[in-house]
Amino acid sequence: MKIHYLKHCLEDGKYNDMIKKLALNRILYVLIFSDLVVISAYGLLAPIFGIFLLEKIAGGTLVVIGISEAIYLISKSLIQIPVSIMIDKTPGQKIDFWLLFLGNLLMAFSLFAYIWVSLPIHIYLISFVYGLGGALAYPAWTGLFTRNIVENKESFAWSFSTTLVELGRAGAAIVGAIIGQMLGFTWLFIIVGGLSLFGTFLLFMFYRELTQE
Repeated sequence: MKIHYLKHCLEDGKYNDMIKKLALNRILYVLIFSDLVVISAYGLLAPIFGIFLLEKIAGGTLVVIGISEAIYLISKSLIQIPVSIMIDKTPGQKIDFWLLFLGNLLMAFSLFAYIWVSLPIHIYLISFVYGLGGALAYPAWTGLFTRNIVENKESFAWSFSTTLVELGRAGAAIVGAIIGQMLGFTWLFIIVGGLSLFGTFLLFMFYRELTQE
């Protein structure tokens, strides 16, 4: 019955009316869900990442953790400004899409790379690449999101997005600790990287709409 009703809605346009009432269009839904998956994937790793560095990295210390975080934040902060300027100067939304896709890919492959690290320098290189990915993805994501918000529904759209993502991170923190304890770090990195790739390729669900510009 539910499948029949959904099919009926799609055929007579009621689905679009439902979307409009929720103040979100299809592009926003995909962006939010993709972001939810990608950020929640990293959230799986966050609660035990410090333990991984201290136990599995030769010379791993609290200082290494601090330096790696600083490298990520500095690289992301400095690079995303010129990226955002370039996005704003380029007409259309295709550049936003491809920078978001590329940035998410870099972050996903960075997570897989943790499987093979053994020295602090490896951690620093991964932190830089992850920061580069974030610098490409963040301004591109916010650009796409902002351009597709329904007029006069801006606060709801942003709040809906941040609420889902933060709830996802909360759940991921618990699940990640359980996975790490039961399966070990290698499987955790495989799962985290795989989820990030899945969230990245979800973006193609709305690419056709962008090509029609």
